[in-house]
Amino acid sequence: MKKNTKVIYISEIILLIYILFLSLFMNRISYNLKNSSVVVVLLLVLVILLTFFGFKKDKNYLKGSSARIVTAALMTFMIITYGLGIILGFTRGYIYNNLYEFLKDVSPILIITIEIELLRHTVIKNSFKNKKTIIFYTIISIILNIILEINIGILNTAEDKFIFLSTIIFPIIAEEALCSYMTYKIALLPSLIYKLVIKLYIYLVPIIPNLGNYIYSVVNIILPFVIYSILSKIVIRYEKEKQKLRKINRVVITIPLAACLVVLILLISGIFKFKLIAIASNSMSPTYKRGDAIIYEKINVKELKVGDILAFQKNSIVVTHRIVEIWKQDDRYYFTTKGDNNNTNDADKIEEKNVLGRVQFSFKYIGYPTVLINEFFGKE
Repeated sequence: MKKNTKVIYISEIILLIYILFLSLFMNRISYNLKNSSVVVVLLLVLVILLTFFGFKKDKNYLKGSSARIVTAALMTFMIITYGLGIILGFTRGYIYNNLYEFLKDVSPILIITIEIELLRHTVIKNSFKNKKTIIFYTIISIILNIILEINIGILNTAEDKFIFLSTIIFPIIAEEALCSYMTYKIALLPSLIYKLVIKLYIYLVPIIPNLGNYIYSVVNIILPFVIYSILSKIVIRYEKEKQKLRKINRVVITIPLAACLVVLILLISGIFKFKLIAIASNSMSPTYKRGDAIIYEKINVKELKVGDILAFQKNSIVVTHRIVEIWKQDDRYYFTTKGDNNNTNDADKIEEKNVLGRVQFSFKYIGYPTVLINEFFGKE
């Protein structure tokens, strides 16, 4: 056995012993202490390996194009999941009162993710094609990530264990196998981009698609497989032909996907000027019908005029009816509205504090799944 390989094996065994120790005492230590200990041990092993081997730069020509493919795949993943969110609904993301709380939650995850990928890079680049050390490290990283996610206290029933298996273990195996493949065949950068986005995006977005355990599991297993399928074809072609590959046009792929993702999130969340909602009744037929979706614009009530379609809050629902009368009283604006398909005006007068905005666009049918799901759960 070569001396370099012995050093790698020793480092991996140190990690494995620590993981076994952590698994035995994980119920007795806090979440923060567990993360802190992982940060320290990973850093110690990384320092040992870098001291012995140094940091080797990636010179693979495919690094840039592969990183863009991974970025494009992640953006597509976000668009699909947030698109499914329109149908299945959303949940609130993490809420932080200050920067300290944000850094307290995110920093350990960020540091651990970077350390794991730097260790993977160092092990692979110094294994001299010894696949056993690479496989061994991949298994270690899988076990470590599972331990970081597991909570023994909630695994009480067979259903809990099945959910954990499908939503945590299988996706982690797929992710770690993909990252080892990308680092081995290509470079560190694609793996680092993939892991940072997958691990951190839920802490950075205001709303998260509520996909359910089954869909979440399927999507998070399919994504690594799709990326692997694309990259493996490129790697095979590159290794056979030994020719330069054409660079992927950033303008054609990355920018449009990023723009679609941003627009979709902004429309659904209503953070800025426009918001997308589904229509649950036919009161505005034929202008738009039940199951259609509309986009309303948040505007100053002074800009509204008779004939505009008003989006307003009525109890806990959003109503969109046409304005038939506007008047001002005690420096406040009031509105009378009517659905195009209704015979009479709405009985309640709309105060300006309940006004959400003015309807600007409508889209046929795309809101129907949301309406049906809301009605189904509303009956229970």
